[in-house]
Amino acid sequence: MLTDKLKESLQYSQDNLEFPNFLAREVEIIIEKPELMESKKELIESLIFQVSDYDPYAEAGCCKDATSPEDIKKTINSILYK
Repeated sequence: MLTDKLKESLQYSQDNLEFPNFLAREVEIIIEKPELMESKKELIESLIFQVSDYDPYAEAGCCKDATSPEDIKKTINSILYK
């Protein structure tokens, strides 16, 4: 179930990847809205990957090989506000 996968990804990233609280709160809002899980399935799947792939320094180097806070924020905005 997507909700469970998103919860697991969020928990992992908070425990291991310094996932920021301001993004975690927005992900939790999404988790609490089951209607979004169906209507935005592809975006939710993308968010699950991004949360798991989070790196606070993703934009710091010349090559981007992880997901930045900005990437996650864009996906969250697409889920919640579009």
